[in-house]
Amino acid sequence: MCVLLFFFLGCGGSQPHLKSEALIGDPVLERVQDMRDRQLKKLWEFDNFVKQGEAHCNEMCALHTQICTLSTKICGDGAANKSHKRIAAVCEVATKTCRDTNLRLPEGCWCP
Repeated sequence: MCVLLFFFLGCGGSQPHLKSEALIGDPVLERVQDMRDRQLKKLWEFDNFVKQGEAHCNEMCALHTQICTLSTKICGDGAANKSHKRIAAVCEVATKTCRDTNLRLPEGCWCP
């Protein structure tokens, strides 16, 4: 169970992992997983710019927007497919990822 959850939700500190075989064949879950994988890749890029500081505000703001847009899309799929409890869980994690990137922007970075 933990291994499957790890593959499905991913890890913000490293590049995204391959899809869990349990998701193959369910187009809705595959689409949500693909969006979450893209969100994690954007988070990884964001983390690299955060380490470099305020000189990269434009890049961080663009990535923050992309991360939050993916969160909105994931949650939209969750709302359209309420019977998928796993999508609701991914929505929750993706929304937290969006909020966390906002909190991690350097003080001098003001994103529109």
